[in-house]
Amino acid sequence: KTEKTTNVINWVMSPPRSGGGHQNIFRFIDFLDAAGYTNNVYLYSTLDHMTPSEVKENVASYSKAANTTVYTYSSSRAMQQADILFATGWETAYPVFNEKTTAQKLYFIQDFEPYFYPMGTDYILAENTYRFGYHGITAGGWLSKKLSSEYGMQTDHYDFGADKTNYRFENQDERKKIFFYARPVTER
Repeated sequence: KTEKTTNVINWVMSPPRSGGGHQNIFRFIDFLDAAGYTNNVYLYSTLDHMTPSEVKENVASYSKAANTTVYTYSSSRAMQQADILFATGWETAYPVFNEKTTAQKLYFIQDFEPYFYPMGTDYILAENTYRFGYHGITAGGWLSKKLSSEYGMQTDHYDFGADKTNYRFENQDERKKIFFYARPVTER
């Protein structure tokens, strides 16, 4: 017996501000929208609150998905029926884990998020999400291999996109430079 597909995907995410991670998620939503899927975005955050209309306004410059509805997540309110339910960050993996649904639960993973924190509670909470039994869709092969080999997670990955007319590797000479990346919102 073949189950009827509804072509609906639910995404649980933190409120999208200006970060590249949210822009990347919405690139996938736009692609899925163009392929005929309906996407529902559920906002989840204990600290950062944004209304669905603020989200639509905020992402309008980089997302044109027509079949996307934004909701505020509530564990006491049922989600729309869907084929797939995505967690999109370690904080969202917990409500997705607890959600009673027949949808396949996937984890859209763009970073090894425990590294955002010093060793402690947040590090462990983030790391534990890789043991929830989700199928991971990761940004790049390195993360896919790490989660598979160290956590036994089933994963697939997508390659990073770059416009090679603007970005290219040219200098193969030995270098004596240090690259340092930091951002104020990341504790570590």
